[in-house]
Amino acid sequence: MPTLTLFAPCERVIIEEGANTVSLVALLNDVNVTVTPSKKLPIDAVAAMRWYALTIWNKTPSDQGKQLEQKILLIDPSGQVKMESTSSFEMTRDAHRMIGALNGFPIGIAGALELRLMLREAGGEWKQAASYPLQVAHLTQQ
Repeated sequence: MPTLTLFAPCERVIIEEGANTVSLVALLNDVNVTVTPSKKLPIDAVAAMRWYALTIWNKTPSDQGKQLEQKILLIDPSGQVKMESTSSFEMTRDAHRMIGALNGFPIGIAGALELRLMLREAGGEWKQAASYPLQVAHLTQQ
């Protein structure tokens, strides 16, 4: 299986075509939500934001020509999967990058979220490749 070089959520990914370089803009760690004390935020509230998860995989000798799948899960503080995205790829080069575009961000429950990366050979068993902590905070409007 390929080895993971990078797994990062961010607000934007920029690819400079001439040099084929990658820039990450605003790496995500915390999502702060301002709430009004008199109004309760619905548990299923979602912020209207587009964000990205970048993965970079490095090929091992046994990966040539293999069909692989990665799955990204966003798990809320209660353990419920709130978002899921699956993508297929083939290791044809020494390094393979994938940029997953995600729409919306669950903000209804404050606390620690987990962005989990899974990998498998097509049709095989999923194995966790990485985990990235995210935090949602509800800030009271004064």
